[in-house]
Amino acid sequence: MQTKILTTILILLLSVPFAKGQDYIYVSLVEEGVRWSYARVRQVGTIDLETEYSSYRLKGDTVINDVNYKKLLFGCSENYIAALREDDKKYLSRKTNRTNGFCMILI
Repeated sequence: MQTKILTTILILLLSVPFAKGQDYIYVSLVEEGVRWSYARVRQVGTIDLETEYSSYRLKGDTVINDVNYKKLLFGCSENYIAALREDDKKYLSRKTNRTNGFCMILI
């Protein structure tokens, strides 16, 4: 019994240097044509559910204070609701009413 345990531990220890994790590839979320969709489901009453679907997409560019942003649109419409940009893997947004400066989203 002890031999099996020692053999198992030895095999595990010897295999550690050869174990390789998956290579990480960073992909920016702020690219033309990116689309996000989500469904919000909530309970109404005891057994009924209410579902609300929303989607957002990036289309076109805009310049705010001499800085380039991508336009964030709501659904399939051309409703411009915010501007997004990436800076050193940090995502920054600015609402279309341009109040309160930047809201920083870290991913």
